[in-house]
Amino acid sequence: MASQQGKYLGHKLHLLAAKRDALVANELPADVDDAVTGPFKYRHLGSLAYIGNAAVFDLGRFNFTGGLAAMYAWRSIYWSEQVSMRTRALLMLDWVVRCVALLLYLVEIRAEWCCFRHSGVWGRELSRL
Repeated sequence: MASQQGKYLGHKLHLLAAKRDALVANELPADVDDAVTGPFKYRHLGSLAYIGNAAVFDLGRFNFTGGLAAMYAWRSIYWSEQVSMRTRALLMLDWVVRCVALLLYLVEIRAEWCCFRHSGVWGRELSRL
């Protein structure tokens, strides 16, 4: 909502500055808002939520709850809303680092599980039982 209000206000101020001379020439007060633009109208664009590794994505008739589709939809919209290329690059770098860390963690867990499976319980090999 704040983004929509900011765009509306910027457009309104631009029109007021462009039409200031005409307002003064017609002896209208310079603060006539309704003569320049109409009132602000809110448009619901959808809802996004991201908590941990779960995302909820609601955009009109498209609804995703959890899973990769919701996560990537949230990330792509969040990334596109960033203002500068520097912020986008840092955000992308953070996501890559998190992905690599998760993959390394999963490889470590798998390696520990494989060692536990072969060594058995308390170091005994289970294949000889």
